[in-house]
Amino acid sequence: MEDTPEDKTTTTGFNYQQLFEHSPIPYWIYDIETLRFLVVNRAAIELYGYAEAEFLSMTIRDIRPPEEVSALEDAVYRDPNKKMDWRHRRKDGTIFYVQILATDVTYHGRNARAIQVIDISQRIEAEQHNTLLYNEVLRQKDQLEMINASLTDVIWVVEMGTFKRLYVNAACEKMYGYTQGQVMSGEVHFFDLIHPNDKQKFFAAVDELIKNGHGQTEVRIMHKDGSIRTLLSQAHISKSSDGHSPDVINGIDIDITELRNAQNALRDKAEEMQAMLDGITDGFYTIDDNQNFTYVNPTLERLYNKPRGYYLGRNLWECFPMLKESVFGKAILETIAWRITTHAEGFAPIAGRTFSVSFYPLKNGMATYMVDVTEYRKKEEVVRHQNKTLREIAQMQSHQLRGPVATILGLAQLFNLDDHADPANKEIIAATVEATESLDDVIKQINAKTSEASEL
Repeated sequence: MEDTPEDKTTTTGFNYQQLFEHSPIPYWIYDIETLRFLVVNRAAIELYGYAEAEFLSMTIRDIRPPEEVSALEDAVYRDPNKKMDWRHRRKDGTIFYVQILATDVTYHGRNARAIQVIDISQRIEAEQHNTLLYNEVLRQKDQLEMINASLTDVIWVVEMGTFKRLYVNAACEKMYGYTQGQVMSGEVHFFDLIHPNDKQKFFAAVDELIKNGHGQTEVRIMHKDGSIRTLLSQAHISKSSDGHSPDVINGIDIDITELRNAQNALRDKAEEMQAMLDGITDGFYTIDDNQNFTYVNPTLERLYNKPRGYYLGRNLWECFPMLKESVFGKAILETIAWRITTHAEGFAPIAGRTFSVSFYPLKNGMATYMVDVTEYRKKEEVVRHQNKTLREIAQMQSHQLRGPVATILGLAQLFNLDDHADPANKEIIAATVEATESLDDVIKQINAKTSEASEL
C-alpha cells in the first residue's frame, strides 16, 4: 500500500482520504523507524482524547502503560502484522483494552504502518467478570464441600403430615447418639428423644410451623448416652411444585448445649460479681464511653440518697454538674483522655463526706471506687494534735521543768546544815520556796496539756 491516505480520488470519484478521515473505526499511521504518529483520524482523536497536534508530537509509546513499552517495541519488529490485544492509555490516564490490526504502508516515502483499533474493553471486562464469577463458583463449591465434610449440625427432611423421615445427614449420630440407618428406618423417632418437660413446647412449635410455614424452637433431648443436649431446631415448609407430591419440611438441628452452659456460667458469674459489688461498703460505679452510668452499687445510692434507677443511663456530668470543676472531675477527665488510672481525695459537698477515690480505665468506659475517709481523717487530725501536745509537754519537761529543779538542787547545796541559825539559810529557804512555786506552775501546765490530750 503506497501513499495512504493522501487525497486520492479514483476514476469512479471515490475519495480514500475521506474514507480514512471519517471512518467510525480509529485509524492512525506511524513511522516504523521513529514510532512517531504521522496521521490520525477523527475516531482515534475521540477515543484517546488527544488533539491532532498532540498526537503528531507523540510516539506510539506514549499511549501505552509504562510497563508495556518494552513488549511493544519487541512486537513492532517481531510480529508487525499480527492481530494483537493490548492495553492503551487515554489522555486522562484511564487504561482500556484494544485489538489492533496492522498493515505495512509507505507514507510520503517513509516506511510506515497503518493501524486499525478496535475497542474491546467491554469484551475483556466481561471475560474478566466471567472469570471472577467462575472462580467464585469454584471457591464456593470448595467451601460447600469443606462444610459438608465438617458439618456437625443435623440436616433433615420429613414428609408433611406423616412426618416420615426422608433424609438425615450423618451428624445425627453424634448429636442424637443414633446412626443414620436407625433414624431413617424409624427405629428411633425424634419425638421420642425430646425431654418430657419440653414435649408440650415442641408440639406447640410444630403447630406454629404448620400455621406460618416456618419457625424455630429450642428443646432438650435425651442423648443415647443419657446426657441431656439442648438443640435449636429451625424448619420451613416447602410446597410441592407439581401439586401431586406431598409437601415436605426442611430443617436443621443445632447443638447449643455448650453455648447455653457458657451463658449460664457467665450469668452466674455476673450475678456473683454483682452481689460482690452490691455487698461492698465502699461506693462503686461504672460509666461508658459517653460518660453515662452503667452500674451504681447500693452504697452510692445511700451516700447520695437516690435510687439506682435515677443514675442508670444518665450522664455523669448531668447528675453531678459541680463535679467537673472539682479535684475529682479533673482526675476523671485525665483517666478518660489518657486511659490511665488516677486518684483524688477531697470533700464532697452533696454527700457531706471526705472521699479517697480511684478511677480506672475500662475497655468501654471507666470504673470508680470511692472510700469514705471522713472518720479516718478526723482521727488522723486528733492524733496530729495529740502529737503536737506531747511535743509541747516534752519541751516543758526538758526546758521549763529543768530550771526550777536545778535551782532547788543548787540551793540545797548552799544550806548551812551545821548552823541552822545562819542568816543566809533564811535567804536560801525563801529562794527555795520561790523555785518550788515555779516548779509547781510548770507541773500544772504539764497536767493541763496532758488533760487536753486525753480529751481529744
